[in-house]
Amino acid sequence: KRPVIALVTAYNEERTIGDVLDVLKKCPNVDRIQVVDDGSHDATRRIAEQKEVPVITLPNRIPVGKAIIHHLSNIPEKDCTLLWCDADLINLSVEHIENILKNLEDNDVAMSIGGKDHFAFLPFPISTLFPLWIINKSLPIFTFFNFYLGGERAIHKEVFEKAIQYSNLSTGYGIII
Repeated sequence: KRPVIALVTAYNEERTIGDVLDVLKKCPNVDRIQVVDDGSHDATRRIAEQKEVPVITLPNRIPVGKAIIHHLSNIPEKDCTLLWCDADLINLSVEHIENILKNLEDNDVAMSIGGKDHFAFLPFPISTLFPLWIINKSLPIFTFFNFYLGGERAIHKEVFEKAIQYSNLSTGYGIII
């Protein structure tokens, strides 16, 4: 089994980072967690440190795609799974994270991405209206319903490193969209 390293990239997320880290710490398949704090002016770093999670501190805010790259300097393992989560995720659950990891391991996919299945104004899961296969197979629908995708993803390190070579990190999100 490949070790799973959870990567949380944060900027001024004191309201939510504690809950995200608590969920990740409860995940049986997450072996380690680390945070990159890119210039927060609030208690983001202090909260992560109180949760005993290592923090890489950057002096200034940079595009999230570039901030994610800073995680790699603290990951000596060659063969591992990277699980990154936005620090502002709300209602994150252990089951959700474990499903993302299971999907990556059980299927021949390059990346497993979380999805949002409920919205406050709908009394039923959005997937009943827009099944995932439609979103995956139709670019216009995928673009229009990009809100369906979550900010949590799992990818094997070697695949991620190859993707970096082809990404435009100057746009900010390059490697994660």
